[in-house]
Amino acid sequence: MEKICLTCQSKLTGRSDKKFCNDACRNEYHNHLCGNSNNFFEKSTVSLMKQNRKILTGLYNNGIRLIARADLECFGFSFKGITGLEMVDKGGFHVHCFEYDLVKHGNRFQIEKQQL
Repeated sequence: MEKICLTCQSKLTGRSDKKFCNDACRNEYHNHLCGNSNNFFEKSTVSLMKQNRKILTGLYNNGIRLIARADLECFGFSFKGITGLEMVDKGGFHVHCFEYDLVKHGNRFQIEKQQL
């Protein structure tokens, strides 16, 4: 049985388990398989989470520990890009973004950094 390249359909020679004729065909195949349309929401969420982390790191490093939601959003923070949400007693909640926690205090959030 003759084997053919999965990308360009050319005849393969060499190893019996070979699937592609060269690196370019292999790369094209995998880029198409893992293309933009399949991972759009995953990539955009990861991008938001990284942006949020960068914002919280900057605020924390500049000594800002208590901040209003509106001010967070003015810096570009998006509550769609968080890594976790924890409900606590009396209807309160903690927002997690990697090693940072936002603890709700009235109409403000306290920024806390977890020590690893």
